[in-house]
Amino acid sequence: MLTHIRVLGYLHILIHSLLIIAGIFLTVTPALLAVPLSMYFHLQSFAWLGFLISAFGILILAISLPGALVGLSLINLKPRARTYGIAISILDIIMLNPASIALGAYGLFVLLNPETERIFQGLA
Repeated sequence: MLTHIRVLGYLHILIHSLLIIAGIFLTVTPALLAVPLSMYFHLQSFAWLGFLISAFGILILAISLPGALVGLSLINLKPRARTYGIAISILDIIMLNPASIALGAYGLFVLLNPETERIFQGLA
């Protein structure tokens, strides 16, 4: 089960770092495109659309940054990594991204296993 915990940590880092890149792209790109388009076409809708997409990007960043940090703590077997990992796995399932749903299900499978609980209780 120790191998599963470390693999879960690496998967958290991989998937959440990709989501961090997507969140940065969604946060920055609309600001660069929506304002000039709204000025050129004299429409407010482009600015609002850019604001909504940027807000969505910030939401993705807010969920993904803790996920990457949980991955690091799972690899290093920090005592609180199991608790935070369960919470992040539930958030991954809620995100409705197929890769995140699979990661969340695998995370709950690994972290709710009684053997994993014994491993983390031995560390505390």
